Amino acid sequence: RNNYEHNLAMHILNNRYYMTNGSSILLVEEKALFPPIAQLNYEYYDAQPVGDARTATPVVTSDEIQCNVGNGGLPFGQAQYPAVDSFADGINTIAFLINLSR
Repeated sequence: RNNYEHNLAMHILNNRYYMTNGSSILLVEEKALFPPIAQLNYEYYDAQPVGDARTATPVVTSDEIQCNVGNGGLPFGQAQYPAVDSFADGINTIAFLINLSR
């Protein structure tokens, strides 16, 4: 709750547009990948972003994306229900642990 109130106060003081559910989360139009606690960043775009024209570097690299939901990815609502053969970061943890003992 403290993080929510702090971030809310900062947006109000800086006269920035935000949306809120009134108690626990702020929605802010921002490109940053890692928002502060109690804030959800979003951005609008017409097509899949391929790069930042200012720096000529990718906006997001594939190793920074944990899960692709929506068009071309998992159906909405399914991101937290992985299949048996889905592995975090593509690593089979059990196989990794078994190979440590060899």
